[in-house]
Amino acid sequence: MSIKFFGQFLLEKGVITAEQLLAAVKVQQKKNLRFGDYARAKGQLTDNDIARLHAEQKRTDIMIGELAVKLKMLDQKQVDELLTMQENDRLFIGEALRQNGYISRDVLNRELDLFREDQRRYVPGVISVPAGFRDAESIKILADLTRKMLHRIAQLETKAGMGEMFNGEPMKNFAVVSISLSGGVDYEFVLSAPRKVAIAMASGFIGGDASGEPDDILADGVKEFCNITCGSVMARMAQKGKQVKITPPHEVAYPDGECNIVQGRNAVCYPFISTAGEISLILVEK
Repeated sequence: MSIKFFGQFLLEKGVITAEQLLAAVKVQQKKNLRFGDYARAKGQLTDNDIARLHAEQKRTDIMIGELAVKLKMLDQKQVDELLTMQENDRLFIGEALRQNGYISRDVLNRELDLFREDQRRYVPGVISVPAGFRDAESIKILADLTRKMLHRIAQLETKAGMGEMFNGEPMKNFAVVSISLSGGVDYEFVLSAPRKVAIAMASGFIGGDASGEPDDILADGVKEFCNITCGSVMARMAQKGKQVKITPPHEVAYPDGECNIVQGRNAVCYPFISTAGEISLILVEK
């Protein structure tokens, strides 16, 4: 058993095909707008408002609705009403598959029950930290902000797997990026991302489809993502009275086919499952 999305669960069981899942996801994406886009569709925000909110959100750990209130673009009543309407309008992948005629209501209900049983050990929103680490709070903050930024910047829906002790070295991937944090947080932040995830990150920064960009631009997108995430950690820890310094992000070298970043130190690994592939976050005690 491993953490997964419902669509992936159905695909692995052979209930649906990859083509059917892709078609349902496209329907879902058209229906499920992000808060800013939903507010624009309802006439509450403009394109300029949304651009400003997204730029501000990259510098602070605040939900976009809360940020809109802070910047006096909306009041709290408007945000609450929009959130309620957005939740009521949300289309889940199972319902999208049913609407497209790929599965029946009976099959959907049966498979949902089986999926929930399969995934019962994974509690949404909970970041677990294995025993033996000296700063569990910082680990939770690093993992939580990584998950949030994957959604905010790369527009990737993710699920975080259980944090597990990690004694090896990161496997070579399209981009493996490291940042060293010191002071209030004393960890090496290492993110391993496949190419599709790098495309999503770069697309978030350029405001368009980055799939045609060269590999070095995509890798820069991963580095900038890590930089912004760790910058948010600095801001979060400053609120707690702790000063954190970070080094510039750099790609991990694999001179002989392997890297040498963990070097036998304590490390915890979090798998983030997304529709663009699996991302690994490795936090190494310094």
